[in-house]
Amino acid sequence: MHQKTKTKRKMKTRNKFGIEVKMCCASCTYKKVNRTVTQRVCAKHNIKVRAQDVCPQWTMNKTLQALGREWGTVKDKETKEVCIY
Repeated sequence: MHQKTKTKRKMKTRNKFGIEVKMCCASCTYKKVNRTVTQRVCAKHNIKVRAQDVCPQWTMNKTLQALGREWGTVKDKETKEVCIY
């Protein structure tokens, strides 16, 4: 069984859109939350972890990979002016 290690310094990375993401269990693909007992579990290692923990197998989850991506266009002129200013 692999052990998670605590992060003592803030480890950050950027996604492909340039948005900074903190490397921790909370932003990992393998994060799994057991809602019946409200605990966070690493699906890869099958152990209980805390949100700040990080391991060498950390990979950014899909939601954070898409953060900063353009999802559509603004069609309303008044709304577009508000978005630009």
